[in-house]
Amino acid sequence: MRKITIKEVKKWVNSFPINDWSKKPTQLEMKRITYFCNHGTNSRLPENISSKNDLMYSREKTLAEKYLKYQGLTESIRRIIREVIREGK
Repeated sequence: MRKITIKEVKKWVNSFPINDWSKKPTQLEMKRITYFCNHGTNSRLPENISSKNDLMYSREKTLAEKYLKYQGLTESIRRIIREVIREGK
């Protein structure tokens, strides 16, 4: 699986409706979301993007899980479209 970039996460977060989330994640929170997507939600953050307490990253972890579900859906849709196009040729 390829690495997920901050740019992709930012594009996905900006597609949220305004009422779903009280505030948009900051750049540092997007880095944390990207880190959790690439390394798993149970991984420990590096010192440069973590605070003193690791227990308060539940929002970033849930957003990372939602992004991975979203990416899985888009990948499966792309795979289906490729198969349909190949069958048509």
